[in-house]
Amino acid sequence: MVLSTTIAVLLAAAPVNAPAEFRVVDAPEVHALLVGGRAVVVDVRSPQEYAEAHIPGALGIPADRITAQSAALPRDRATPVVFYCRGMG
Repeated sequence: MVLSTTIAVLLAAAPVNAPAEFRVVDAPEVHALLVGGRAVVVDVRSPQEYAEAHIPGALGIPADRITAQSAALPRDRATPVVFYCRGMG
């Protein structure tokens, strides 16, 4: 099953004490990050949607649980974190 997703990226390539940079990226940029193994991917949809289909290797953390499960995210600010959800269309 192909996922229709909206993709946003948290690029945490800032110094540890600096705020993270947030930006929306396109599919080719995400693909390059994934192929290069340089990003952590987080599916923020419901557990049921995650179980039905998700990007291989993606963590399943529902949007309303990101803060509570933040320990699962990398502490290294040089590692991009890609969050994705169900598309609007």
